[in-house]
Amino acid sequence: MPARHFTLTALALLLALLLALGSASCSQRPGRGGGSGGAVAATPHKDGLYRPSERAELFRSALVEPAERGKGRAYFSIRDSQGLNRGLHDYVGQRLALKGFSVTDKPSEADRIVEIAIVARGRASQASLEACVRQGYAGSAALEAGDRGAIVADVLLVRRRAHVEGAKAHLKNISARNAVSSTKLRIAALGSEKALKGRDLEFALAEDIAGLASSSEDMQRHKTRSSTEVRQDAPAKSPKEKESSAGRHKNRHKVKVKVNRKHRKRR
Repeated sequence: MPARHFTLTALALLLALLLALGSASCSQRPGRGGGSGGAVAATPHKDGLYRPSERAELFRSALVEPAERGKGRAYFSIRDSQGLNRGLHDYVGQRLALKGFSVTDKPSEADRIVEIAIVARGRASQASLEACVRQGYAGSAALEAGDRGAIVADVLLVRRRAHVEGAKAHLKNISARNAVSSTKLRIAALGSEKALKGRDLEFALAEDIAGLASSSEDMQRHKTRSSTEVRQDAPAKSPKEKESSAGRHKNRHKVKVKVNRKHRKRR
């Protein structure tokens, strides 16, 4: 009986050891979008969107809070002369659409214009990144190499009065005369060095930009009075004022005629 009990105990210990080895080998298998030596890029889901596998910290040079929902039409453009970003264009379009915007490729029809300029991407220390963000829009974009991954962008947000109907629907002029408000700021996303090898930094940046585009709290307000509004607000001229202004116009015309006649006589 003691020998039999010893045998059963040995078998139980051997079985427990085999189970422990099996669970350890399963835990070392790389998971979806991860694992040692695997890609760190965010993996696409069934809805076609991407979810970041690495968390990123966001830094802004202006106190503008993002909003959950936006409305109207949005136009965006990305300038990246060095080709630094990875898939940012697709991410920004997706996030703006999820916020409630209808993305258009015609800036004249847009209620919100988002202009993004990628100024830096690479390894950085948190201290140098914070100093870079403090430089603000169009400032110096120098980063000191560190053990973190970072992407930095200058962003211009313009809320404007869009013409979507009538003769002015296809105007190409998107100057400040139609701007209601605007914000200029620098945004940076800081993550791990692994995130730099994938697209997690771009995803985090796009999410933040879409939230800021949805916000109605811009830094600068612009006067946008149309010509019809100015005519309606201006006081009506009295008959005497109309007569005097017409007389001044005639006198200016006479002076021009006299000067022209003198010039001809000298010739």
